[in-house]
Amino acid sequence: MPGVAEVTASAVESPSNRVVHLLNWHRIPEDRFKLDDPDGDYQSFLDELEAVQQEQMTLLRAMKDRVVFYEGLTTENLALYKRKIERLRRMKPRKGDDPIDELLARFIREDLLQLGAPGRLWMEEEIDAVLPTDDSKLLDAADPVRDGKIQFDAQAVRAREQGIVKILLKQKEAVVVMGGAHNLADNLPANVSYVRLTTRRYKQAAE
Repeated sequence: MPGVAEVTASAVESPSNRVVHLLNWHRIPEDRFKLDDPDGDYQSFLDELEAVQQEQMTLLRAMKDRVVFYEGLTTENLALYKRKIERLRRMKPRKGDDPIDELLARFIREDLLQLGAPGRLWMEEEIDAVLPTDDSKLLDAADPVRDGKIQFDAQAVRAREQGIVKILLKQKEAVVVMGGAHNLADNLPANVSYVRLTTRRYKQAAE
């Protein structure tokens, strides 16, 4: 498949379900980025993220799944996500080099990056829907940013992943775009096939 660098899959002879996990590189706001990497170049990070998402979009088109799950979406914030898509459908950046044009183009780009590859395909009507993966309470509990510092709570992350699995298994086959730091293998029943897809640009960015 286009852009795929690595595939790992569980060996299940007659799977009841299949979860296909496309490893994702998250868009985060600049202040959070600086917590991770105080001396990092945020614009270079956005350029990397754009390359990752473009490659993901090409792969998702080739996979031909009409519905994609997206990490971070909940039933509570899905309406806001849809409104952002509708707004971006109506907005067309002007091709100019004056400061207003440049500012508008920057805002549109950051909004597109926040939508992720699934949302961008949905916006172009290349897929039918983007579905939530998360329970909002479990998502909030697993947020690693506390008092301006990054503090991971392994138990909260595991509880969140278990909640995600419960949602994904409502479909026989679920394609989910989700951070590469997550591995759902330990949360899935033994009769579920789990496939992890690493794209080339994601691998480069992660390294």
